[in-house]
Amino acid sequence: MLEPVIAHWLAEDASNTDVAGLWVAVGAAAISVGSLVVAGLSVRHAKRSADAAGRVARVELARDHRDLAPRADWFNFVTDSSKRVAQNDRFLVGTLPRTYRMHGDLIFEGGSRSPLVVTPGTTLPAGTEIRAWLFEAGKTVAPAEVEMRFFPAISNDPGEPWTCECGEAIAATGHESRGHWVLRLKVEPPPSGPWVAWA
Repeated sequence: MLEPVIAHWLAEDASNTDVAGLWVAVGAAAISVGSLVVAGLSVRHAKRSADAAGRVARVELARDHRDLAPRADWFNFVTDSSKRVAQNDRFLVGTLPRTYRMHGDLIFEGGSRSPLVVTPGTTLPAGTEIRAWLFEAGKTVAPAEVEMRFFPAISNDPGEPWTCECGEAIAATGHESRGHWVLRLKVEPPPSGPWVAWA
């Protein structure tokens, strides 16, 4: 019904064709602008979603890193009879819930260090008691702290394979390697007893 009216209107004056073309062009431009606005909003929303997902992933990795970290309550200081010289020596003992690799140091007043020697070695299997000699009470200088630098187990280590995916170094390159996790414990003095001195 409108088509004959529009055809008559266009046939009456050639300038009406120009006006109609202008309106078509304006309409097409409006649709294009609207499409660009919608596309821009979509891109912005997608970027915000990706940023939010990235933040969630970083929070989850940080939580996993924290949850996998060795804890102080896994270790105890004990006084025991040394098999070497039958004297009462001070040890650090503990049992780990998963296999770790570890390097450590005894730290003395003034900051000097001595390597921490751990049985069974630098690979600490899950469920196995570890033992580190600290000092012989009254005869050797007691360290002020024990620093242990832990790393996840590597593929050929005993136990179930696992790793921490937080992005920090996961392999030790030697005794001086900065740990993936560092645990420092203040050395507890032995209980009261026949000790000559707590130096």
